Amino acid sequence: MHQAGQGCRQDDRTALDFLKKAAAAGHDMAETALCVHYYRMRLFHKAVQWARRVVQPLLDCPDLQAMIAAQSPDITKAQATCCWHLSRCCANGTGVPSKDTAEAQRLFSLALRIDEQTVAALEKTAVQAERQS
Repeated sequence: MHQAGQGCRQDDRTALDFLKKAAAAGHDMAETALCVHYYRMRLFHKAVQWARRVVQPLLDCPDLQAMIAAQSPDITKAQATCCWHLSRCCANGTGVPSKDTAEAQRLFSLALRIDEQTVAALEKTAVQAERQS
């Protein structure tokens, strides 16, 4: 609400504070929003931090397909988004100790298994952004 100014004055700082509180409480959507926010701000170490909080349970899950099937589409999209952003950071060596193409591929594959449409949209946006720069 604060970010868009819905029902209150637009205030990005307050919106970010609320997102941080929700993310600290373990809300996937807030963690994803922070991951994307920091990635766009090129604060990759922070993006990685929030992405890992969403991605790690997926990596530890013995039956990923059952977990995905039991979740809402919004949560699935958030998880795929974090996997994709984390894979980009690993591929580029940004926000991580070193470039790791094997880990990047593993995370990208995981993102595809979770939500192929979300990954396709993220890839399309990334290609467009690269063309503009």
